[in-house]
Amino acid sequence: VASHLGLHHETLHFRPSDLPRVLDHMGQSLSEPITDGGYPAMWILSEQIAAQGFKVALSGDGADEHFGGYPTSFAHKIAPAASAARPLLSRVTASLPASTQNLSSTYLARRFVDGSHLPTPRRNQVWLGAFLPEEIQSLMKEPSEPWSAVDRWTETASTLPDPALQAMFLDQRLYLAEGVLQKVDRASMAHGLEVRSPFLDHLLVELASRLPTKSLWRGRSTKVLVRRMLADKLPADILKRPKKGFGTPLGSWLKGPCRPLLDELDSSLEAFLHPAPI
Repeated sequence: VASHLGLHHETLHFRPSDLPRVLDHMGQSLSEPITDGGYPAMWILSEQIAAQGFKVALSGDGADEHFGGYPTSFAHKIAPAASAARPLLSRVTASLPASTQNLSSTYLARRFVDGSHLPTPRRNQVWLGAFLPEEIQSLMKEPSEPWSAVDRWTETASTLPDPALQAMFLDQRLYLAEGVLQKVDRASMAHGLEVRSPFLDHLLVELASRLPTKSLWRGRSTKVLVRRMLADKLPADILKRPKKGFGTPLGSWLKGPCRPLLDELDSSLEAFLHPAPI
């Protein structure tokens, strides 16, 4: 993309040996736990940008949540049909090999089946979250209500006519507001860097909320309007490329070079969580 647009592009390398240092700084600067696998990468990125003297950076946060960028929109349409075959599908996905790949096809298939029988808001959260509700309850020492944050928005979301629109509304309130923006704000401001998100301009958000669904999704194609807007500015292979999240290969690192980080994890968390499931 940078070559096509004639822009300067710089690649930063985040190595497993950097992770302990980043986690240590995160523990000092966060006011609450943020369990986003992309946080360490955002921290490193912000550190490097600030080190080069920049005080402000632009971000694309909000484009997916306001213009239909997540593939779950299509999954919501087929979930009711899959729900009827859930016992069979559960056995099939349980037989698939585990993977440490970020959002592997095995993980996605299992999560799709796990949530297929639930109402749209809860289904969306199962597909989005790291833990299933029953796993949260087994970990917590204090009584927990895993669905409370989702259910708080359910009545408002249900006024929207399409399950995909309901899911997008929930993504805006929960994933974007409570997750992505917190992650970026904490990671950037830890280095005195301000991140501005043009897609969060309130006039643009209001415009997006009035768009017909055909401007957001068409078949399995996402972000239809945004892709059309950029059709004469980006190469076709970029416009057609599947979505790629901004993550960190924590699974393979924690099974490999960063394995010592898990030593005594159960004892360090036992004041808050049951150590046996950990």
